[in-house]
Amino acid sequence: MIVVSTENLETLLGKWSVDCGYEKKELDEFYKLLIEHRTIGLVMSMSMDLGDSSIMLSIAALNERLMAAVMDLHVHLGLETPVDQAWRLRQKEFPDVGQHILDLMQTRGWCPYDLRRLDTEIKDVSILYYYSNLNAPRSSKDHSGCSKARCVTMLTDPATYKLSHRSGCYGCPLLSANLTDIERILRNDSIPLISLRKDAKITVHDLKNISEFVAISHVWAEGAGNVDGNALQTCLLEDISELVKKLPGDKQDQTYFWIDTLCVPVRPPEMQTLALNKLRVPYEKAKHLLVLDSHFRSLNSKNLSTTELFAQVSCSSWIRRLWTLQEGRLAENVWFQFANEAVNVKTVFTNLNRRRVPTRVDRWLGTSIALDLCFQIWYRVGKVPNTSPVAASLSLTSHSLRTRSSA
Repeated sequence: MIVVSTENLETLLGKWSVDCGYEKKELDEFYKLLIEHRTIGLVMSMSMDLGDSSIMLSIAALNERLMAAVMDLHVHLGLETPVDQAWRLRQKEFPDVGQHILDLMQTRGWCPYDLRRLDTEIKDVSILYYYSNLNAPRSSKDHSGCSKARCVTMLTDPATYKLSHRSGCYGCPLLSANLTDIERILRNDSIPLISLRKDAKITVHDLKNISEFVAISHVWAEGAGNVDGNALQTCLLEDISELVKKLPGDKQDQTYFWIDTLCVPVRPPEMQTLALNKLRVPYEKAKHLLVLDSHFRSLNSKNLSTTELFAQVSCSSWIRRLWTLQEGRLAENVWFQFANEAVNVKTVFTNLNRRRVPTRVDRWLGTSIALDLCFQIWYRVGKVPNTSPVAASLSLTSHSLRTRSSA
Protein backbone atom coordinates (compact mmCIF):
# COMPACT_ATOMS: atom_id res chain seq x y z
CA MET A 1 0.00 0.00 0.00
CA ILE A 2 1.28 3.44 -0.93
CA VAL A 3 0.94 6.07 1.79
CA VAL A 4 1.40 9.78 0.99
CA SER A 5 2.68 11.79 3.94
CA THR A 6 3.40 15.51 4.32
CA GLU A 7 5.50 14.99 7.45
CA ASN A 8 8.67 16.24 5.75
CA LEU A 9 6.98 18.70 3.39
CA GLU A 10 8.11 21.90 5.14
CA THR A 11 11.70 20.67 5.32
CA LEU A 12 11.72 19.81 1.64
CA LEU A 13 10.12 23.12 0.66
CA GLY A 14 12.72 24.93 2.74
CA LYS A 15 15.56 23.21 0.90
CA TRP A 16 13.86 23.82 -2.42
CA SER A 17 13.51 27.48 -1.58
CA VAL A 18 17.15 27.85 -0.51
CA ASP A 19 18.55 26.12 -3.60
CA CYS A 20 16.61 28.35 -6.01
CA GLY A 21 18.44 26.92 -9.01
CA TYR A 22 15.46 27.37 -11.29
CA GLU A 23 14.79 29.39 -14.38
CA LYS A 24 11.50 31.16 -15.00
CA LYS A 25 10.54 28.53 -17.59
CA GLU A 26 10.86 25.74 -14.99
CA LEU A 27 8.82 27.66 -12.42
CA ASP A 28 6.13 28.28 -15.02
CA GLU A 29 5.98 24.52 -15.62
CA PHE A 30 5.51 23.90 -11.89
CA TYR A 31 2.77 26.51 -11.86
CA LYS A 32 0.97 24.91 -14.82
CA LEU A 33 1.16 21.48 -13.17
CA LEU A 34 -0.48 22.83 -10.02
CA ILE A 35 -3.26 24.45 -12.05
CA GLU A 36 -3.87 21.11 -13.80
CA HIS A 37 -3.86 19.37 -10.42
CA ARG A 38 -6.45 21.85 -9.12
CA THR A 39 -8.65 21.40 -12.21
CA ILE A 40 -8.57 17.60 -11.87
CA GLY A 41 -9.36 17.89 -8.16
CA LEU A 42 -12.38 20.12 -8.76
CA VAL A 43 -13.69 17.78 -11.44
CA MET A 44 -13.24 14.85 -9.05
CA SER A 45 -15.24 16.68 -6.40
CA MET A 46 -18.10 16.99 -8.90
CA SER A 47 -18.13 13.49 -10.33
CA MET A 48 -16.73 11.14 -7.68
CA ASP A 49 -17.97 10.08 -4.27
CA LEU A 50 -14.78 9.99 -2.21
CA GLY A 51 -16.72 8.87 0.84
CA ASP A 52 -15.04 11.43 3.10
CA SER A 53 -14.89 15.15 2.43
CA SER A 54 -11.61 15.34 4.38
CA ILE A 55 -9.86 13.64 1.44
CA MET A 56 -10.72 16.50 -0.89
CA LEU A 57 -9.78 19.01 1.81
CA SER A 58 -6.37 17.37 2.09
CA ILE A 59 -5.86 17.51 -1.67
CA ALA A 60 -6.85 21.18 -1.78
CA ALA A 61 -4.64 22.13 1.19
CA LEU A 62 -1.61 20.39 -0.32
CA ASN A 63 -2.13 22.15 -3.63
CA GLU A 64 -2.46 25.54 -1.91
CA ARG A 65 0.76 24.98 0.03
CA LEU A 66 2.72 24.01 -3.08
CA MET A 67 1.24 26.96 -4.98
CA ALA A 68 2.39 29.30 -2.20
CA ALA A 69 5.90 27.85 -2.43
CA VAL A 70 6.01 28.42 -6.20
CA MET A 71 4.83 32.01 -5.78
CA ASP A 72 7.42 32.46 -3.03
CA LEU A 73 10.18 31.53 -5.45
CA HIS A 74 8.87 33.98 -8.05
CA VAL A 75 9.07 36.77 -5.47
CA HIS A 76 12.53 35.71 -4.30
CA LEU A 77 13.89 35.67 -7.84
CA GLY A 78 12.35 39.03 -8.71
CA LEU A 79 9.92 37.53 -11.21
CA GLU A 80 6.34 38.60 -11.83
CA THR A 81 4.14 36.72 -9.39
CA PRO A 82 1.55 34.49 -11.11
CA VAL A 83 -2.14 34.68 -10.29
CA ASP A 84 -3.14 32.67 -7.23
CA GLN A 85 -5.62 29.89 -8.01
CA ALA A 86 -8.51 29.58 -5.55
CA TRP A 87 -10.14 26.26 -4.74
CA ARG A 88 -13.34 27.86 -3.47
CA LEU A 89 -14.78 29.08 -6.78
CA ARG A 90 -18.29 30.15 -5.63
CA GLN A 91 -19.80 28.69 -8.79
CA LYS A 92 -22.91 26.54 -8.86
CA GLU A 93 -21.33 23.85 -11.03
CA PHE A 94 -18.55 23.30 -8.47
CA PRO A 95 -19.27 22.16 -4.90
CA ASP A 96 -17.67 24.31 -2.19
CA VAL A 97 -14.64 22.40 -0.93
CA GLY A 98 -14.75 24.44 2.27
CA GLN A 99 -18.41 23.88 3.16
CA HIS A 100 -17.57 20.88 5.34
CA ILE A 101 -15.33 23.11 7.46
CA LEU A 102 -18.03 25.77 7.86
CA ASP A 103 -20.57 23.13 8.92
CA LEU A 104 -18.11 21.76 11.46
CA MET A 105 -17.42 25.24 12.86
CA GLN A 106 -21.12 25.86 13.44
CA THR A 107 -21.36 22.66 15.50
CA ARG A 108 -18.43 23.97 17.56
CA GLY A 109 -20.31 27.10 18.59
CA TRP A 110 -19.43 29.59 15.86
CA CYS A 111 -22.13 32.15 15.14
CA PRO A 112 -23.67 31.97 11.62
CA TYR A 113 -22.99 35.71 11.29
CA ASP A 114 -19.25 35.22 11.88
CA LEU A 115 -19.21 32.25 9.54
CA ARG A 116 -20.79 34.34 6.77
CA ARG A 117 -17.88 36.75 6.91
CA LEU A 118 -15.31 33.95 6.78
CA ASP A 119 -17.22 32.26 3.98
CA THR A 120 -17.36 35.51 1.99
CA GLU A 121 -13.79 36.65 2.49
CA ILE A 122 -11.68 33.48 2.59
CA LYS A 123 -10.86 31.72 -0.66
CA ASP A 124 -8.17 29.37 0.69
CA VAL A 125 -9.25 26.10 2.25
CA SER A 126 -6.09 26.07 4.38
CA ILE A 127 -6.90 29.40 6.05
CA LEU A 128 -10.51 28.38 6.64
CA TYR A 129 -9.26 25.18 8.28
CA TYR A 130 -6.91 27.22 10.47
CA TYR A 131 -9.82 29.32 11.74
CA SER A 132 -11.78 26.15 12.48
CA ASN A 133 -9.17 25.19 15.08
CA LEU A 134 -9.63 28.40 17.06
CA ASN A 135 -12.09 28.66 19.92
CA ALA A 136 -15.26 30.29 18.65
CA PRO A 137 -15.68 33.97 19.63
CA ARG A 138 -18.57 34.48 22.08
CA SER A 139 -18.95 30.69 22.37
CA SER A 140 -20.56 31.14 25.79
CA LYS A 141 -23.48 32.96 24.15
CA ASP A 142 -26.57 31.28 22.72
CA HIS A 143 -26.41 31.66 18.93
CA SER A 144 -29.48 29.54 18.19
CA GLY A 145 -31.40 32.69 17.22
CA CYS A 146 -28.59 34.14 15.08
CA SER A 147 -28.54 34.16 11.30
CA LYS A 148 -26.13 35.04 8.53
CA ALA A 149 -27.57 38.56 8.60
CA ARG A 150 -27.00 39.31 12.29
CA CYS A 151 -25.80 38.04 15.67
CA VAL A 152 -28.61 38.58 18.16
CA THR A 153 -26.20 38.33 21.11
CA MET A 154 -24.56 41.59 19.99
CA LEU A 155 -27.80 43.58 19.69
CA THR A 156 -28.55 46.20 22.32
CA ASP A 157 -32.02 46.94 23.70
CA PRO A 158 -32.24 50.27 25.58
CA ALA A 159 -34.97 48.84 27.80
CA THR A 160 -32.79 46.00 29.09
CA TYR A 161 -29.26 47.40 28.63
CA LYS A 162 -26.98 46.75 31.63
CA LEU A 163 -23.74 48.53 32.45
CA SER A 164 -20.83 46.21 33.09
CA HIS A 165 -18.46 46.09 36.06
CA ARG A 166 -14.79 45.25 36.18
CA SER A 167 -14.13 41.57 36.73
CA GLY A 168 -14.27 40.89 40.46
CA CYS A 169 -16.45 43.92 41.27
CA TYR A 170 -19.98 43.15 42.44
CA GLY A 171 -21.19 46.67 43.08
CA CYS A 172 -19.85 50.23 42.90
CA PRO A 173 -21.32 53.70 42.26
CA LEU A 174 -21.70 55.37 38.89
CA LEU A 175 -19.33 58.19 37.98
CA SER A 176 -20.73 60.99 35.81
CA ALA A 177 -18.96 63.55 33.67
CA ASN A 178 -19.91 67.20 34.16
CA LEU A 179 -22.34 67.78 31.31
CA THR A 180 -22.05 71.58 31.60
CA ASP A 181 -18.30 71.40 30.94
CA ILE A 182 -18.80 68.98 28.05
CA GLU A 183 -21.41 71.21 26.40
CA ARG A 184 -19.25 74.31 26.84
CA ILE A 185 -16.27 72.65 25.15
CA LEU A 186 -18.38 71.32 22.28
CA ARG A 187 -19.94 74.75 21.69
CA ASN A 188 -16.42 76.16 21.64
CA ASP A 189 -15.71 73.97 18.60
CA SER A 190 -13.48 71.59 20.51
CA ILE A 191 -13.54 68.06 21.94
CA PRO A 192 -13.98 67.16 25.63
CA LEU A 193 -11.47 64.78 27.21
CA ILE A 194 -11.57 63.25 30.66
CA SER A 195 -9.19 62.11 33.35
CA LEU A 196 -9.82 60.19 36.56
CA ARG A 197 -8.45 61.75 39.74
CA LYS A 198 -7.00 59.76 42.63
CA ASP A 199 -10.16 60.43 44.62
CA ALA A 200 -12.18 58.68 41.86
CA LYS A 201 -13.66 61.88 40.46
CA ILE A 202 -13.92 62.76 36.76
CA THR A 203 -12.34 65.96 35.45
CA VAL A 204 -13.33 67.27 32.00
CA HIS A 205 -10.62 68.87 29.84
CA ASP A 206 -10.53 70.79 26.56
CA LEU A 207 -8.58 69.09 23.75
CA LYS A 208 -7.13 72.51 22.83
CA ASN A 209 -5.15 72.44 26.09
CA ILE A 210 -3.94 68.81 25.87
CA SER A 211 -0.99 67.52 23.83
CA GLU A 212 -1.60 63.74 24.02
CA PHE A 213 -4.60 61.57 24.77
CA VAL A 214 -5.99 58.09 24.13
CA ALA A 215 -9.29 57.34 22.39
CA ILE A 216 -11.20 54.31 23.67
CA SER A 217 -13.00 52.00 21.24
CA HIS A 218 -15.33 49.41 22.69
CA VAL A 219 -18.24 47.11 21.86
CA TRP A 220 -21.44 48.63 23.24
CA ALA A 221 -23.11 45.25 23.64
CA GLU A 222 -20.52 44.38 26.29
CA GLY A 223 -21.76 47.03 28.72
CA ALA A 224 -19.34 49.97 28.45
CA GLY A 225 -22.02 52.22 27.00
CA ASN A 226 -24.90 53.99 28.70
CA VAL A 227 -28.23 54.78 27.07
CA ASP A 228 -29.50 56.88 30.00
CA GLY A 229 -26.67 59.28 30.78
CA ASN A 230 -22.98 60.16 30.57
CA ALA A 231 -21.83 57.85 33.35
CA LEU A 232 -19.97 54.57 33.89
CA GLN A 233 -19.30 52.31 36.84
CA THR A 234 -16.39 53.48 39.00
CA CYS A 235 -14.56 50.16 38.71
CA LEU A 236 -14.73 50.23 34.92
CA LEU A 237 -13.38 53.77 34.70
CA GLU A 238 -10.54 52.88 37.08
CA ASP A 239 -9.73 49.90 34.88
CA ILE A 240 -9.69 52.01 31.69
CA SER A 241 -7.56 54.70 33.34
CA GLU A 242 -4.99 52.11 34.43
CA LEU A 243 -4.82 50.59 30.95
CA VAL A 244 -4.38 54.01 29.34
CA LYS A 245 -1.44 54.78 31.64
CA LYS A 246 0.39 51.67 30.43
CA LEU A 247 0.44 52.78 26.79
CA PRO A 248 3.59 54.48 25.42
CA GLY A 249 3.79 58.26 25.54
CA ASP A 250 4.68 61.25 27.65
CA LYS A 251 3.19 60.55 31.07
CA GLN A 252 2.18 63.45 33.28
CA ASP A 253 0.30 63.56 36.56
CA GLN A 254 -2.92 62.91 34.70
CA THR A 255 -3.66 60.65 31.75
CA TYR A 256 -6.31 61.95 29.39
CA PHE A 257 -8.69 59.86 27.34
CA TRP A 258 -11.84 60.10 25.27
CA ILE A 259 -14.70 57.60 25.37
CA ASP A 260 -18.04 58.17 23.66
CA THR A 261 -20.06 57.08 26.70
CA LEU A 262 -18.86 60.10 28.66
CA CYS A 263 -17.88 62.59 25.95
CA VAL A 264 -20.94 62.39 23.66
CA PRO A 265 -23.99 63.82 25.49
CA VAL A 266 -27.00 61.53 25.63
CA ARG A 267 -29.22 64.60 25.80
CA PRO A 268 -30.27 67.20 24.77
CA PRO A 269 -30.51 65.95 21.17
CA GLU A 270 -28.87 69.04 19.65
CA MET A 271 -25.75 68.54 21.81
CA GLN A 272 -25.56 64.86 20.91
CA THR A 273 -25.77 65.78 17.22
CA LEU A 274 -23.03 68.40 17.67
CA ALA A 275 -20.74 65.81 19.27
CA LEU A 276 -21.49 63.14 16.66
CA ASN A 277 -20.66 65.58 13.87
CA LYS A 278 -17.18 65.91 15.42
CA LEU A 279 -16.71 62.17 15.88
CA ARG A 280 -13.87 62.02 13.40
CA VAL A 281 -11.70 64.37 15.47
CA PRO A 282 -10.92 62.28 18.59
CA TYR A 283 -9.85 59.26 16.52
CA GLU A 284 -7.78 61.39 14.17
CA LYS A 285 -6.08 63.44 16.90
CA ALA A 286 -5.52 60.69 19.47
CA LYS A 287 -1.98 59.48 20.09
CA HIS A 288 -3.36 55.98 20.55
CA LEU A 289 -6.63 54.12 20.03
CA LEU A 290 -7.20 51.43 22.67
CA VAL A 291 -9.61 48.66 21.67
CA LEU A 292 -11.52 46.95 24.48
CA ASP A 293 -13.16 43.65 23.52
CA SER A 294 -13.99 40.95 26.08
CA HIS A 295 -12.72 38.25 23.74
CA PHE A 296 -9.22 39.78 23.59
CA ARG A 297 -9.17 40.33 27.33
CA SER A 298 -9.77 36.63 27.91
CA LEU A 299 -6.59 35.77 25.97
CA ASN A 300 -2.93 36.05 26.98
CA SER A 301 -1.03 37.38 23.97
CA LYS A 302 2.13 35.58 25.09
CA ASN A 303 0.36 32.27 24.50
CA LEU A 304 -0.55 33.16 20.91
CA SER A 305 1.57 32.74 17.81
CA THR A 306 1.76 35.71 15.46
CA THR A 307 -0.66 33.92 13.15
CA GLU A 308 -3.22 33.34 15.90
CA LEU A 309 -2.85 36.92 17.08
CA PHE A 310 -3.88 38.17 13.64
CA ALA A 311 -6.67 35.59 13.40
CA GLN A 312 -8.16 36.46 16.81
CA VAL A 313 -8.39 40.14 15.86
CA SER A 314 -9.77 39.31 12.43
CA CYS A 315 -12.71 37.31 13.80
CA SER A 316 -13.45 39.51 16.83
CA SER A 317 -16.69 41.27 17.72
CA TRP A 318 -14.93 44.64 17.46
CA ILE A 319 -14.03 44.26 13.81
CA ARG A 320 -17.67 43.42 13.00
CA ARG A 321 -18.83 46.87 14.10
CA LEU A 322 -19.60 49.48 11.46
CA TRP A 323 -17.88 52.29 13.36
CA THR A 324 -14.50 50.56 13.56
CA LEU A 325 -13.82 51.33 9.90
CA GLN A 326 -13.49 55.02 10.82
CA GLU A 327 -11.86 54.40 14.20
CA GLY A 328 -9.17 52.04 12.92
CA ARG A 329 -8.26 53.98 9.79
CA LEU A 330 -8.11 57.42 11.37
CA ALA A 331 -6.10 56.50 14.45
CA GLU A 332 -2.33 56.86 14.43
CA ASN A 333 -1.73 53.76 16.58
CA VAL A 334 -4.31 51.04 17.24
CA TRP A 335 -3.78 48.87 20.33
CA PHE A 336 -5.77 45.76 21.20
CA GLN A 337 -6.00 45.08 24.93
CA PHE A 338 -5.31 41.44 25.81
CA ALA A 339 -5.35 39.94 29.31
CA ASN A 340 -1.65 40.64 29.89
CA GLU A 341 -0.84 43.63 27.68
CA ALA A 342 -1.94 45.89 24.85
CA VAL A 343 -0.66 44.85 21.42
CA ASN A 344 -0.16 47.07 18.38
CA VAL A 345 -1.02 44.50 15.71
CA LYS A 346 -0.11 46.84 12.87
CA THR A 347 3.43 47.10 14.24
CA VAL A 348 3.61 43.32 14.52
CA PHE A 349 2.59 43.07 10.87
CA THR A 350 5.03 45.76 9.74
CA ASN A 351 7.88 43.95 11.47
CA LEU A 352 7.28 40.74 9.53
CA ASN A 353 9.87 39.92 6.90
CA ARG A 354 8.08 41.49 3.95
CA ARG A 355 10.86 40.90 1.41
CA ARG A 356 9.92 37.29 0.98
CA VAL A 357 6.81 35.24 1.68
CA PRO A 358 8.01 32.76 4.36
CA THR A 359 8.07 29.09 3.43
CA ARG A 360 7.12 27.81 6.88
CA VAL A 361 3.43 27.02 6.83
CA ASP A 362 2.59 29.02 9.96
CA ARG A 363 4.28 32.12 8.56
CA TRP A 364 2.55 31.64 5.22
CA LEU A 365 -0.85 31.48 6.89
CA GLY A 366 0.04 34.37 9.19
CA THR A 367 0.96 36.62 6.28
CA SER A 368 -2.28 35.77 4.45
CA ILE A 369 -4.46 36.40 7.52
CA ALA A 370 -2.60 39.63 8.34
CA LEU A 371 -3.12 40.96 4.81
CA ASP A 372 -6.85 40.32 5.14
CA LEU A 373 -6.81 42.15 8.47
CA CYS A 374 -5.11 45.14 6.86
CA PHE A 375 -7.83 45.23 4.21
CA GLN A 376 -10.39 45.28 7.03
CA ILE A 377 -8.82 48.18 8.95
CA TRP A 378 -5.68 49.88 7.73
CA TYR A 379 -5.17 49.21 4.05
CA ARG A 380 -4.20 52.40 2.23
CA VAL A 381 -5.07 53.50 -1.29
CA GLY A 382 -1.41 53.79 -2.27
CA LYS A 383 -0.91 50.05 -1.91
CA VAL A 384 -3.36 49.10 -4.65
CA PRO A 385 -1.43 48.79 -7.95
CA ASN A 386 -2.78 49.91 -11.31
CA THR A 387 -5.83 51.51 -9.73
CA SER A 388 -6.90 55.15 -9.50
CA PRO A 389 -7.04 56.58 -5.95
CA VAL A 390 -10.82 57.10 -6.12
CA ALA A 391 -11.52 53.59 -7.43
CA ALA A 392 -9.15 52.04 -4.91
CA SER A 393 -10.72 53.97 -2.03
CA LEU A 394 -14.23 52.89 -3.01
CA SER A 395 -13.13 49.29 -3.52
CA LEU A 396 -11.37 49.02 -0.17
CA THR A 397 -14.22 50.75 1.69
CA SER A 398 -16.70 48.37 0.11
CA HIS A 399 -14.51 45.44 1.13
CA SER A 400 -14.33 46.67 4.73
CA LEU A 401 -18.05 47.40 5.06
CA ARG A 402 -19.24 44.16 3.52
CA THR A 403 -19.50 42.22 6.78
CA ARG A 404 -19.92 44.97 9.38
CA SER A 405 -23.05 45.89 11.32
CA SER A 406 -24.05 48.83 13.48
CA ALA A 407 -24.52 46.60 16.53
